[in-house]
Amino acid sequence: MADDLIAECQETRKELYLPSPSSICKNNRDSTQSHQILNFEDFLEKFNEIHDILHSMQTSASHLSENEYEKLYSQCQYFKEQASLLKLMYPDSKDDINRRCNILSNKLDIIERMMFPQRSLEKNETIQSLTSQMKNVRKWLQEMEGKLRKLKCNDDCETDEMAYVFNQEKRPTLKCVLKYFRCEGGVAVDVEMLDCGSAKHCGLNKPPQ
Repeated sequence: MADDLIAECQETRKELYLPSPSSICKNNRDSTQSHQILNFEDFLEKFNEIHDILHSMQTSASHLSENEYEKLYSQCQYFKEQASLLKLMYPDSKDDINRRCNILSNKLDIIERMMFPQRSLEKNETIQSLTSQMKNVRKWLQEMEGKLRKLKCNDDCETDEMAYVFNQEKRPTLKCVLKYFRCEGGVAVDVEMLDCGSAKHCGLNKPPQ
């Protein structure tokens, strides 16, 4: 699940991409780089360039500063963004493009673990924590869904009658769900309960007016 979540976040980041303030201060070539689309030949050349840098760092174990690593990371992100565009232009080369992206990602991860072990540890702990929370949320929702499915109404119940049954039998569960999300996710939700009506066909007393 963590991999799926990370993939979704990465795709969302691309869709909502805004240049960082530091990128505005770069020279014209760098500042417009993210807006240029590489052809396949240039893409392969860029891959070889980044791969050689990463491989050299990995084998020599030379130390990188935070700024140097961020620049390297930005190059890899730029490469991935170009890869996403090229996969649309060259669908037959999708597997080859993905393979090259994975190679660079793996090498970058190795370098990060070597140079900044604490950062890598914190990242793993965050992912594990988020994965655990997501599993708990899914389990909770499955349990709530099971309880909500137990609600039964006769086929001849009218809308207002079904609304009353919904209000009486589902309301405690809904309140629990909302309370859970407010506590766990910090989500503020306002739910207006359905108005109560006659419930003669559903075997319930009419609510007080």
